[in-house]
Parts: sequence; structure tokens; C-alpha cells
Amino acid sequence: MDRQKEPQVSPDQIRRELISAKERITAQAGDVTIKEYMKNHPYMTLGAAFLSGAVLGGSGNLKEKLAKAVVDIISNEVIQYKKESK
Repeated sequence: MDRQKEPQVSPDQIRRELISAKERITAQAGDVTIKEYMKNHPYMTLGAAFLSGAVLGGSGNLKEKLAKAVVDIISNEVIQYKKESK
């Protein structure tokens, strides 16, 4: 019959490693600021600023096109997922 193997690591060891990983990730996340991101990705920043200005500026035509683009992207992803899952 099947015998369960003893775990090679203890639950306490797993907890300590998870706490350590959480502390490392938290420290790294603390170093990332919006200024650093903007400095490292200027084209993304420029695009986001342009898009924000256009949407907030009240361009109704752009809002409609943006909504249609989002719907198209989502529907294409759903269709592609259905094809891949068959």
C-alpha cells in the first residue's frame, strides 16, 4: 500500500523561510517609487500622461474608441483562450 513519506522540511522551517521572503520582498517594494519607475520607463510615462490628458480632457470620441478597444482586447483574449483550451 501507499506509505506517506515524512516531509523533508518542518512546518517551522517553511514559516521562517516565508517570513524571510516576505521581508525581502517588502524591502524591495519599499525601494520602488513612482519617480524611479518614471525615470526608468520614460516612454510608458509619456504614454500614460498623454492618455490621461486625453481622457480627462473630455474627448468623447476618444472615450468611445478607448472603451471599444478595451472590449475588443478582452473579447479577443476570451476567444483565444477558448481555442487554446480545446
